[in-house]
Amino acid sequence: MFPSIVVKGNIVGTQFHSEKSGIFEELCRRAEMNGLKILPALDLLEGRIVRLTKGDIRYVKFYDWAGKPIEVAERWIREGADILHIVDMSRTLGLGDNQDLILDMARGLSVQIQVGGGIRDQRTAEYLLRRGIHRIILGTMAFERPRILRRLIDDFGDDRVAVALDYQGRGGKVMVRGWKKHTDWSVSEALSFFKDFGVRFYLLTSIDRDGTMKGLDKETISRVASASREMNIIASGGISEVREISVLSKMGIYGVILGKALYEDKISLKAALAAAGGGEN
Repeated sequence: MFPSIVVKGNIVGTQFHSEKSGIFEELCRRAEMNGLKILPALDLLEGRIVRLTKGDIRYVKFYDWAGKPIEVAERWIREGADILHIVDMSRTLGLGDNQDLILDMARGLSVQIQVGGGIRDQRTAEYLLRRGIHRIILGTMAFERPRILRRLIDDFGDDRVAVALDYQGRGGKVMVRGWKKHTDWSVSEALSFFKDFGVRFYLLTSIDRDGTMKGLDKETISRVASASREMNIIASGGISEVREISVLSKMGIYGVILGKALYEDKISLKAALAAAGGGEN
């Protein structure tokens, strides 16, 4: 006998079928009902909020007018965000770090914080996880030192560590080292490998679209989502309008990063949350 979950309104029940289970499909449907997570991004360079285009420092734009990072974070929380995506661009680019600022923010904010950018050693990863950061995102270290990745998951849990899959071109290879070095891995190959390591969360970023507001790479996202229903995929790179969020919400992925589109007033957080699943995260 195979159990399946039955959802009717607010009632959840269990029934058994001898011919089929259906539990996996039902869990996917229930996950979609919970809504797409909207993660406002705060990219920090020398303590200031910035956005880069395709990760290129030559095309950096500062958003000092938006306020100090803590003020901007508080604004996104007031508008409904329950998780924030912070990238330490200074550390990524080898220009120091914003670690103290990020930890101060984590202590003072009431929502979950996920942090990425230049986390390339076990000591830094553990330090962040032990001091209030809900989830860290690993790119270079995951590919170059996967045993440390597995150790972190074993020690802290599979919801505390995500792997960054930053790819260039459709069907292109994953890149590391601040998007400067190609690996031999395709996105699908990386997903298959890290699944065996117990990784459940992935940040999928189209480098060619990041910071361009030219639209998401929906083809790649859809393909990855279809092949990875049991994984939590967070899409990033190029989003420019609310209707893209509506499309993503039907793909069954976990979340989407909103960066430049928020800061350039192309999308309001309120509208994004509504499109993601009924007006709240």
